[in-house]
Amino acid sequence: METIEIRRSNHARDLVESTKQSSWRAATKEKSAEQEAAHKLFRSSREDYVSQRIEPAPSGLSHVADLALRLHEERQPELRVDLQAGQILTEIDLPKGCNLVDGTIEFESLEARNVIVAAAVYERFFPFVDIDANELFERACKLWRKEIGRSDQASGRLLALASGNVDVLVAGARRIRSGSNVFDVLHLVEAALPYLNNLAVPSIIDLIAAKYEPTKNDMVAGRINRVLEEWLEKKPDVARELHSKILEDLSEATSSLLGNAVVALSKSDYAAGVEIARTDARSDVLMQAQVGTWTLGRLLLDEHAPPEAINVVVEAVIHLIGSEQPELRSQAIRASVDAMHTTSAFDSLLLSLAEGGDQDVLCAAASALFLKSKEIGERGLTQRWLQLLTALKPEFKGAIRDLDYAMSQ
Repeated sequence: METIEIRRSNHARDLVESTKQSSWRAATKEKSAEQEAAHKLFRSSREDYVSQRIEPAPSGLSHVADLALRLHEERQPELRVDLQAGQILTEIDLPKGCNLVDGTIEFESLEARNVIVAAAVYERFFPFVDIDANELFERACKLWRKEIGRSDQASGRLLALASGNVDVLVAGARRIRSGSNVFDVLHLVEAALPYLNNLAVPSIIDLIAAKYEPTKNDMVAGRINRVLEEWLEKKPDVARELHSKILEDLSEATSSLLGNAVVALSKSDYAAGVEIARTDARSDVLMQAQVGTWTLGRLLLDEHAPPEAINVVVEAVIHLIGSEQPELRSQAIRASVDAMHTTSAFDSLLLSLAEGGDQDVLCAAASALFLKSKEIGERGLTQRWLQLLTALKPEFKGAIRDLDYAMSQ
C-alpha cells in the first residue's frame, strides 16, 4: 500500500484536560477492546458496528477502497464498478460487503460501501490514537458534501469510527464556538448519531448550548434536538439522566432538552414520562413549568399511548388552561388546540373560550385550521371555527395569515 504522510496537531490534548472529556471517557470505558482494534487495518469503534466490521485480505484492501472512494467522490449511488486496468482480484481478496461478479466489484448495499469508504479514510488519515478533531470534522465534511440526502452516510460512519478517541459532540461544540459553520457541524453530528452507541450527558448539553445562539432564529434549529430525541428513545436511562442534569443548571439555551428527554422516555415508559412532565409543569421555576406544559402537549399526540394515560394528560392540560400564569395558560391552550384534530376532550372548553373572544384560543385555532385542515374537517369542526375566528383581532398578524391560508384551501 502506498505510504501516506500524516500530519496532525495535538488538539486532542485539550479534550483530555476538560472535565467533560473525563465524563465521556467514563461513558466509553467499555470500549477499550474496540480502541485496541483501532490499530488494525479495518476496525470499528462501536458495539453496534461489530456486525459490520470489515476484515479484508491485505491484497484487496487498497483496490476496493479506491473504487468505493471513487464512486463516493462522483456522488454515484451505484453498487457495481469495473476494476481498473491491470487489476486482478479474487473473492478471497475482498473485504466483507462486496463480491466479484463477472469481473466487476459489486457492493452488497450502499451501507456496505459506506462502511468501506469510512474505514478507508480513517485508516489513511487517522491511524493513531491521537486524533486532530478539527481535521476529522474536515474529512467528514468532505464526505458529507458528496452524500447529502442519503439515509446512510459515510461521513457519520467516519465520526463513529473515531469516537473511541474523540468525543464527537464535544468536538462539534468547540468547532461551533470557534466560528465553524454551525449547520455543517450539526449535519455531521446528525449523520453520526445512528452509529454511536454511547453519548455522555454533559456532551449532549454542551452541543445544544453551543448551537443555541447561532441558530435561535433559524427554523431548522430544532432538527438536531429531534434527532437526539430519537437516539434517546433507545436509551431511557440516558434520557432520565439528561433530564436531571439539565435541571441542575437550567438555562434558555438548554431548556428544550428537558422536553426531548421526557418525550424520549415516554416511548418506553409513557406513564413515567407523563409524571415527569406533570412535575415539571407544576414547578415554581417558570421556564421549567413552560417546558413541562409544552411536553404535555407533545404527549397528547402519542398515538400509541393507552387511553387511561392520555386522560391523565388531558386533565393536567385543562388544569393549566386555568392557570393565573399567562405564559402557562397560553402554552396549555396551544397544546389543547394542537390536539384538536385527534381528540374531542377539549372541544367544549375551547369553544366556550372562543365564544368569549379569547384571543389565545383564536390564534391557536387559526394555526390549527391551516396545519390540520383535513383532520379538523373530518371531525366536522371547520365551519364552526371559521365563524368564531371572525372575532380574531387584526394585530395578531401571524394568526390572520394562517387563517387566510386555511380559508384558501
